[in-house]
Amino acid sequence: MKNILFILALLLSVTSFAQTKQFQDLTNKTKQSYLDRGYTLVNFSGDSITTAEPLVTPMIDLDYNTYYIVLVQIDGCVYCNYDINFVDDQEFLFPIEHESITENGLKQGIVKFQNDTNKIGKYVLFLDSDLPYYANIFIFAKK
Repeated sequence: MKNILFILALLLSVTSFAQTKQFQDLTNKTKQSYLDRGYTLVNFSGDSITTAEPLVTPMIDLDYNTYYIVLVQIDGCVYCNYDINFVDDQEFLFPIEHESITENGLKQGIVKFQNDTNKIGKYVLFLDSDLPYYANIFIFAKK
């Protein structure tokens, strides 16, 4: 009986912290929406995130005179706080000011900028929550 209760509790915890079908659909719609508007997807990173495990993109080249949009989505994390940072190729961390939107259980942060120099670096999303949430970082470009 204890084994059945343990398995039931394990399945319940896995499904409650699993990426929802709705969030997967939103991820696909977001990608397609920006592609339809003429943006190029430079990078996409998505995974589970907690305070101890930030979401990090691979190193990317940001080209001179290119318009970029960095979009962050966090599923179900209405009351938690997060920070978006840029880490350059020399490992300097730069906090990024972003617009934050929360609706229907989805928290989003968006950064829009015209790149004025060639840069190499990665984006890091820090979440202030011990519970795991699914998050995405999209980086779109338009010349």
